[in-house]
Amino acid sequence: MKVTATEAKNRFGALCAQAKSAPVFIEKSGRIDSVILSIEDYRRANPSPAANAPSLSPEAQRFYEENKDWIDRQNDIVAKHGLWSDGLVDWLSDGSNPDSDHAQAELASESRLQSASV
Repeated sequence: MKVTATEAKNRFGALCAQAKSAPVFIEKSGRIDSVILSIEDYRRANPSPAANAPSLSPEAQRFYEENKDWIDRQNDIVAKHGLWSDGLVDWLSDGSNPDSDHAQAELASESRLQSASV
């Protein structure tokens, strides 16, 4: 998969999930600049001891081992269907400035309520 740097910035979590099944290439100015790899792919490409150090704390490793089946099922669902929020669009925003557009919509809504109650 290939994405722009802006898309990678905006969808980093989803792209990390996708990288578990295939590398994600990030383009800047029309050229491949970076790649997101799963830890397994990275370790295969970098067999050094530092690359193969445990990536989880002992507590996290214990939690993973105790809940591995559930975690694997959740990861399979995300890999198959994507994240629930993929493609979600704020209908109040024109997309140029989400914080500003949302605040303006709230203010407009409040002023309509106030003028309706007068």
